[in-house]
Amino acid sequence: MAGLAPKLPLVTNQADGYQLLQTVKDMVKQNMKNLCLTSPGERIMYPDFGVGLRSFLFEQDDDFLREAIKNTINKQVDKYMPFVQLQNVTVYNPGMLEFESPNTLKVSIAYSIIPLTAKDVLELSL
Repeated sequence: MAGLAPKLPLVTNQADGYQLLQTVKDMVKQNMKNLCLTSPGERIMYPDFGVGLRSFLFEQDDDFLREAIKNTINKQVDKYMPFVQLQNVTVYNPGMLEFESPNTLKVSIAYSIIPLTAKDVLELSL
């Protein structure tokens, strides 16, 4: 069965050579993750591409930081993924849960893929 794009990170698959993404929904989720984790200047020929979540790692966790992350995600999705409509971007500290570090910041991006009317959520931890 033919796929749409290679699944990242690359994993070999006996049938296709590399494991491939089979649905547009999975491909959009992978592209959203790449957009969030890529730092501006990292992608050749697109110097403004990327949210650069790593650049927020050692910043003070406050409302200003959370709004800066949300605004950056909104701008980048509008520019590079116009076929995606953001429903909700939430940046929060999961607190003192047993399995989470108190220094963790979670980013939850709820979005819909406009041509498919499909909805999905991407969860990232910093």
